[in-house]
Amino acid sequence: MKVSHCLLIKSLSEPSSILSLSLKDWDLLIRQARSARLLASLYFLCVDENILEGIPQRALNHLDSASKQAEKTVISAMWELSLISKIANRLECPVIILKGAAYAKLSYSNSRGRIFSDVDLLVPEEQIYDAEVAFVKAGWESSKTDEYDQQYYRKWMHELPPMRNTRTGVSLDLHHSILPKTASIKVEAKKLIANAKLLDGEENLYVFSKEDMLLHSIVHLFNEGEFEHGLRDLVDQDYMLRTFSLNDAKFYDELADRANALGLGLPLFYAVRYCQIMLNRTFPKSFIGAISQFAPRNIWFMDKLFLRALMPDHKSCDDWFTSAARWLLFVRSHYLRMPPHLLIPHLLRKAYKSRMKDKEVKAEAV
Repeated sequence: MKVSHCLLIKSLSEPSSILSLSLKDWDLLIRQARSARLLASLYFLCVDENILEGIPQRALNHLDSASKQAEKTVISAMWELSLISKIANRLECPVIILKGAAYAKLSYSNSRGRIFSDVDLLVPEEQIYDAEVAFVKAGWESSKTDEYDQQYYRKWMHELPPMRNTRTGVSLDLHHSILPKTASIKVEAKKLIANAKLLDGEENLYVFSKEDMLLHSIVHLFNEGEFEHGLRDLVDQDYMLRTFSLNDAKFYDELADRANALGLGLPLFYAVRYCQIMLNRTFPKSFIGAISQFAPRNIWFMDKLFLRALMPDHKSCDDWFTSAARWLLFVRSHYLRMPPHLLIPHLLRKAYKSRMKDKEVKAEAV
């Protein structure tokens, strides 16, 4: 599948091409960027490339509005982290900030323009219930009230049921690992925690090491099957690959070794491959050689799936196989998450509950 037909992909990989867009092109680009949650990020890309003055005012209004909205959500996330910091200081275990909140806390450029819907944290599994109690006492509550859902998360998953701050409305996902207990890939969370770095000015808030932060983003994208905003995650990974290697000549070698040690070589291969194909990035030949050992035999077929699923979720970027590709990757993610003897009963139960809920809604409407 050719990715060059997607305006957003072309704009991200060749920012100067933005200057030649017509108003009709801008209308489509804005729609694609909004669907991918990259509209505000597109604004900051134009700032960095010093091309804002070449953008039509009508288009610029949309970009500017999106950037202001994103800045507000970052401020909200930072406020939430200030509350979390106070709770973390009372816990006898490290509290690690994950994903978008970590990027924002570290002032990474890819956090500009990011829309926050939740905050993700990780603590050692042995202390996760102590952490849960601390957050409940501070005003968070579980958003899952169903007994089966509670059991499902606590027995099989890598996180507790999502929690919500009853005062601010912000969601919190409290993890003890980066993959479910039942996942086909087994990642030792203790190795991640051992390499975590204490944040400047904090007593007990940490972030993953650079290699682990990148690998976490990668495994979340390529194993979890959530592709509605997959391009945004790939852009994050592209940013980290470029930025972390900028002043560290050993970064790529250490990243390949770390991925191998954690059993995450295949997801890393995918991330690098699609940064090359979709975002027109180049990497050292030695690094490409080191990760080529992880390439799957059916890479031609996986390309057909991922190159479609990673496109903006907009009809202008779809073709006849897009829906099927996303569905197949959704099935794949469930297969990677749980073995069939656990997955099939779970899916049947969820389908039954969903059907019963639909019947209740229809009955109430009547």
